[in-house]
Amino acid sequence: IDTTNVTVEVKAEKPGFAPVTAEATVVVKPRPVTLVAGSASKTYDGTPLMCDDFTVKDDETTATIPGYGFVKDEGVASVTMTPESAITLPGSVPNVIATETAKEGTKFDRNYTVTTVNGTLTVTAATMGIEAFPVEKFYDADPTNVAWVVTNATGAAITDATISLREKGTGPWIPAADFLLYIDTTNVTVEVKAEKPGFA
Repeated sequence: IDTTNVTVEVKAEKPGFAPVTAEATVVVKPRPVTLVAGSASKTYDGTPLMCDDFTVKDDETTATIPGYGFVKDEGVASVTMTPESAITLPGSVPNVIATETAKEGTKFDRNYTVTTVNGTLTVTAATMGIEAFPVEKFYDADPTNVAWVVTNATGAAITDATISLREKGTGPWIPAADFLLYIDTTNVTVEVKAEKPGFA
């Protein structure tokens, strides 16, 4: 039987004795099962991070009690996560099981009480470097600027980073297209900052 209550009648007979009967109730309870969504992490690469992995948890409080977990060949064939269980930019989101597909012969609605535990999806910021090149020239009354190069962790050039500049320690950061440095004969240190979504 599946999970239900069944009353069983028992009758005893013996020559010389009047027949007697009794009854007993058989109660079959749903088995508790906990499904744990998988966790995953990666460094930002511009693509979404998703994970459809899952495990069946051995709950420490019930693992030693008969009646916990799937029986025989029954179980979960696959799970589907919620649409929100995906992340592209650096940060973390919960990985949430939305639905479960039962193996053939498994009756979730009758024989099991399924609980789910969320996993975690984490994307860490990618790294990039920036090098600014010194400028030396004779005074000419023209604006002076600096050159730079931005690279990723493998040394490949990043050409679409947002660049800002300023005289070291003074004022706000100014977009590269608007930064003009008019100076007389002197030494000035220019700070250069590169920013790009997904990168530290």
